[in-house]
Amino acid sequence: MHQMGQTDFFTRPGPLQQLRQLLCCSLLGLAPLAQAAQLQVGAGSRVDFGDATVRLGCADLHVNGSAAASASTLNGIATLNIGAAGGLQAGTAQVALSGDFVRSGSFDAGGSTVSIMDSCAHSISRVSGGTVFNHLSVTSGTGKTLELAAGQSTTVLGQLTLQGAQGRLLRLRSSAAGTAAQLSATAQQSVQFVDVADNRATGEVLAFGKPDQFQSQARGNLFRWFQFDAQGQDQGGGSGGSDIRRVPSLSIAWTATLGALLALAGMARMAALRRKPQRSPLRRF
Repeated sequence: MHQMGQTDFFTRPGPLQQLRQLLCCSLLGLAPLAQAAQLQVGAGSRVDFGDATVRLGCADLHVNGSAAASASTLNGIATLNIGAAGGLQAGTAQVALSGDFVRSGSFDAGGSTVSIMDSCAHSISRVSGGTVFNHLSVTSGTGKTLELAAGQSTTVLGQLTLQGAQGRLLRLRSSAAGTAAQLSATAQQSVQFVDVADNRATGEVLAFGKPDQFQSQARGNLFRWFQFDAQGQDQGGGSGGSDIRRVPSLSIAWTATLGALLALAGMARMAALRRKPQRSPLRRF
């Protein structure tokens, strides 16, 4: 497996850089196509980016072989495409892109952070269904649209950040209008300035409360977002207020324990009553 050093860089090249990249990529099993419009890990190739900082300068990254991001920083990616025969082990890498995250092959999120942001003239970023991220951050100051696969789940095991800007809300949409995409996240979430439609939260409730508490807008067909319940009913009386309260849930084990304690308390009370001395009846003379 080839391992890239810390000072390897890939940017949109000039003539000398093109020659350097062709030589370097040939040695590493990476194929730059169409003047670095793509950087490709070819089928049968194995590449370890180590702790390299790799700047793609708005080129696409195609993984059709085996790639280990390890502790690298991969940024300036336009679209990240993991082919059906490809695999990307993300390690603890920082991966930044502005276009689509396309996954047909395997993606092992590890302890990585994937960031989707404004750049490279991409106003829409699409994420393949069934993808599991560690940390996922989507930020935009231009009103970008994040499109998730309709009827499929996107999972975030760690921190989820959805951040738009005032007057330019980050739009969260399904790939098929009217059919909800699914987003599973934990309580580690930061949601501000978003415009959401056609989405079902399948993990923790997302952005619990009134939409305006998050400087956000609810556009319909939402489930377990804001004050909408699992049936999509608004339980907060509209955008002006929310009467929902989080009710802590007990696990089965805790429920059984509580039941046993209550039963023991009842038995102890009954035993105490049996031991209580009875008054002798008064004799009449």
